Amino acid sequence: MDSISGIAQAGLQAAAAQLDVSARKIARAAVPPSAPSARPAPRNDAGIESRIDGAIVGLSSGTDLVRETINQSAAAVAYRANLATLRTADETQQTLVDVVS
Repeated sequence: MDSISGIAQAGLQAAAAQLDVSARKIARAAVPPSAPSARPAPRNDAGIESRIDGAIVGLSSGTDLVRETINQSAAAVAYRANLATLRTADETQQTLVDVVS
């Protein structure tokens, strides 16, 4: 039982790490490369619109937001699967203790 629990716990840690890495990439993509100026941008300023568009799709940082969304979904599924494994191992161990006692 300990090996199953250990594997599930390692899987939980790996999935959490994957979520952390992906979240950091997305956070870096959301931060503009330079601080905004104190004055408002003139209307229809192509440079401003381009930077906003780049920030929205993550172009300025090179982060592929679609790929990161998929990575987060996969990590969330892996986390839930390992958590279910850990719960099942715990329930099985408890049933064994109940049968033996």
